[in-house]
Amino acid sequence: MVICTLSLSCYAAYVRTGEMLLHECGANPKIPLKEPRSGCEHYIKGVVMGSKLVGHNSVKCLPNELSMNQQADVVVTFLKTHPNELQANAPRLIEKSLQEKYPCTTEIKK
Repeated sequence: MVICTLSLSCYAAYVRTGEMLLHECGANPKIPLKEPRSGCEHYIKGVVMGSKLVGHNSVKCLPNELSMNQQADVVVTFLKTHPNELQANAPRLIEKSLQEKYPCTTEIKK
């Protein structure tokens, strides 16, 4: 039995890839979807909330009214148009896709 504590090495073992996320969001035609898309949306929401909590600039300029479904649509579109990045970790790709779609137009001050 392996017991994981809050450590980076343990976290890294459970990080999804872009390809895994694409499947969870129901956008990978090679693998049939077994669960509803809500798992995908909640995973993205968790990444966004965590990124905001630690102060990542990549998600600071998201519109407040952006729904989980809309966030998932942005991420899926990004993943489909960047297939060469599908093996990268999903949290980084989520941040990158949202920052590309909703860039900050003014400098953010900490």
